Amino acid sequence: MRANGPTGKTLISVVVIGNPEEDDVQLLSGVKDQLIDWFGSETTAWDHMATYRIDHALPDQSPPTTDPPVTHGSSRPLYRRRTR
Repeated sequence: MRANGPTGKTLISVVVIGNPEEDDVQLLSGVKDQLIDWFGSETTAWDHMATYRIDHALPDQSPPTTDPPVTHGSSRPLYRRRTR
C-alpha cells in the first residue's frame, strides 16, 4: 500500500461542504476548532499544508437530500432503507 506522507506521518484531508464566505484564515481557524471537538487537543500539533477551494467538487447536499438508488447490473437496489 502506498503511503501519502513521510514515514511516521499521516496525511489528513478535510472537506468543507458548500462555499464558505470566510477567508482562508478564518476558515482554517473554524476547521481547527472542529477538529479539536472531534479528535481532541492532539490536533493542535497537526500542520496545515494547503487550502483549495474547488467549486462544484461535490454534489449539492443541501437538505433535504434523498438517497439515490444504487444498482449493480440490475434494477434491484444494493441496499434497503432502514425503517424505524
